Amino acid sequence: MEFEIQFSDITMLEANGSYEKVCKIMIADAEESGVASHKGEWMIRSRVTIMSPFGFAILICHFYNTGKVYIAEYLPSSKEANADIKSLTYWCNESGWKTPEPLPHVVDSWLAFWKSEWETYIVDSEYLDKKYGCRKEISFSKDEDEDENDDIVLDEDE
Repeated sequence: MEFEIQFSDITMLEANGSYEKVCKIMIADAEESGVASHKGEWMIRSRVTIMSPFGFAILICHFYNTGKVYIAEYLPSSKEANADIKSLTYWCNESGWKTPEPLPHVVDSWLAFWKSEWETYIVDSEYLDKKYGCRKEISFSKDEDEDENDDIVLDEDE
């Protein structure tokens, strides 16, 4: 599915959202301004707009020097099925960030939705880990023992 993502923060725009480039910009800015003594710790708060066939989604995300991304606010493109968070997670992983994590108040505002996103590994959530325990393991790769043609039956009479 195609989507476009935009940021309100100038650093995110300048780096095109790349974690590696954002880190370089933040380090250079800290050294230039004389605040480099903060042990390289920083956080960028940005409005994130995701445009997809479902419409526009608006999020407020916190991007940390550790690569973590927290969803602080979420206005979905639709209250029905949508790919907003899947798109954000895909973008985060492709751009060098970690899988996003909704903050507890965001989870509580739409628990069924976030629980489903968490159970299917679309988001991470320490809050849901504590609330529901460990998630079921899901294998994202094909077993080595599986044969791609397992379900093909050949007629031996031919």
